[in-house]
Amino acid sequence: MHSVVIVFILVYLFCCGYVAIRGMQALPKNRFLRVLWFMLVICFSVLWIITTVFVKKLPKEEITWLKVIGSAWIIAVAYGAMFAIMLDGLRMINRLFRIYPRFVREHYAGVKLSLFALIVLAIAASFTLGYFHFQEPSVRKLELTVPKSGGNMESVHIAVVSDLHLGYVLDRKYAERFVSGINALNADMILLVGDTIDREAAPLFEDNDQEVLRRLNAPLGVYAVLGNHEYLGNVGENIRLLRDSGIQVLIDESVKIKDSFYLVGRDDYMNPDRMELPYLLKKINPVLPIIIMDHQPRDLNTPEKNGVDLQLSGHTHNGQAWPMNWILYALYEVPYGYKQKGNMHVYVSSGLGLWGPPFRIGTDSEIIDLTIHFAPVEKE
Repeated sequence: MHSVVIVFILVYLFCCGYVAIRGMQALPKNRFLRVLWFMLVICFSVLWIITTVFVKKLPKEEITWLKVIGSAWIIAVAYGAMFAIMLDGLRMINRLFRIYPRFVREHYAGVKLSLFALIVLAIAASFTLGYFHFQEPSVRKLELTVPKSGGNMESVHIAVVSDLHLGYVLDRKYAERFVSGINALNADMILLVGDTIDREAAPLFEDNDQEVLRRLNAPLGVYAVLGNHEYLGNVGENIRLLRDSGIQVLIDESVKIKDSFYLVGRDDYMNPDRMELPYLLKKINPVLPIIIMDHQPRDLNTPEKNGVDLQLSGHTHNGQAWPMNWILYALYEVPYGYKQKGNMHVYVSSGLGLWGPPFRIGTDSEIIDLTIHFAPVEKE
């Protein structure tokens, strides 16, 4: 985990420096403008670090805005570096093959400045559109059949959500919106597949978000597992907030629902002592359907080999902002969506909330409207 953080910071700092230098070169040869640009890049670049280090020492309102701006800058600088690399590649090709038209060669300084302005406007426009897109989460209908008897239940209707990331940025008003959207499905059961809390429970306690979360209503119960972000903060306080909200938190535990199927909640990979899955399933009757919640979709082979019928995961956000959703396919067997792996169904949600700034680019926030049919295979 620490090595991943170090690599991320190094890449981030490289991108910040690259954008700072290329931006200066695109601006007119005016000392004031270039110094101003360089100082702005430095200020924005350290905001994310400041909010991470001093999150408990600054007022809630200030932390919220610093987090939004600082995390938005991470995405902005990634896009800026991507555009700069593309233009540098084009410039190298031009040196070899002279592909620039005459107008570009004769007005090179003006073309550079125009491209700089267009890139800034394009990033700003994508953030604006992404903000409005995030305000309208999708409802994904998913209907599956498990070839096992569900006892006296022929089917079960489940509302599945992951990655609400409630906290400083996604505050009480978002919690109310999320709860309303989930309850609108009138599901038999509600499952929260990790990262319900974004690191720290303090802003949720301060806003009394427990009162909002208690409105989650389903006759078979509301269940949750922990994600990596619950562990990045005070995990004990995060668990307390969830349980104070009337949510049953499953930490390497299983429950039998109406003698019809098992719901298993795995602890997150962030806990190195989490229980091995075969041991966790040891006391479960495999004749009944087995549904597992495991926040990070890292290992799909173990549950498939151990007779799990459905695994529900989140964590990836489907990249949250393009082109990260493409990159995820190199990291996960199922980075997003549905797959049948052997006899096991898998669904990885893009999440209802998000990390950082409240916008999505090229991805959707979602609530999964899941119906599972139990249909035992008749022996001939």
